[in-house]
Amino acid sequence: MTNSLQDQLLSSGLIDKKQLNKARTQQQKDKRKKATGLDQKDTNKQSLTNKKIDAGKARDLELNRAQRQHREQKALRAQIGELISANRISRGEGELTYQFVDQGWVRKLFIDEVTRQKLISGAWAIVRADGRRYEIVPASTAEKIRIRDEKCVILCVDPDKTDKNTEESDYPDHQIPDDMMW
Repeated sequence: MTNSLQDQLLSSGLIDKKQLNKARTQQQKDKRKKATGLDQKDTNKQSLTNKKIDAGKARDLELNRAQRQHREQKALRAQIGELISANRISRGEGELTYQFVDQGWVRKLFIDEVTRQKLISGAWAIVRADGRRYEIVPASTAEKIRIRDEKCVILCVDPDKTDKNTEESDYPDHQIPDDMMW
């Protein structure tokens, strides 16, 4: 009665001696693994796998954030383009050059006298469209563009900040002619 199941299977002829020895050695290997802690490799593998999954999720979140930010910037550029195209003021065939600084470079626009006066008074502004060309828009539109992207507004004179009285009081003996063109 004390015969093990393996011995009973061997005596009945269902398994042979070779299969019995193979099963016993496998059992002994399993016992040794449990005793020496070799099963911890499996848990370490699982923790490494979990860390890789977490790192992958973090990378995916970062990529999603970058893509969302790119879409938002693209939408802002589209809004700015629509504002400029809807409110653009024609420069006409001007013989006057209006010079302004953009990113350290002096740029020129050929404009007429009316446009020049409106730019100087602050009623109109110069904005960069598509990063390559310059357009003239009303100051109110320039403020809307400035809210979306400050870099697009190149020149917008604030009429409140230009005080002619301080210029005149600085040099009362030297009159500067108003009709002088630079």
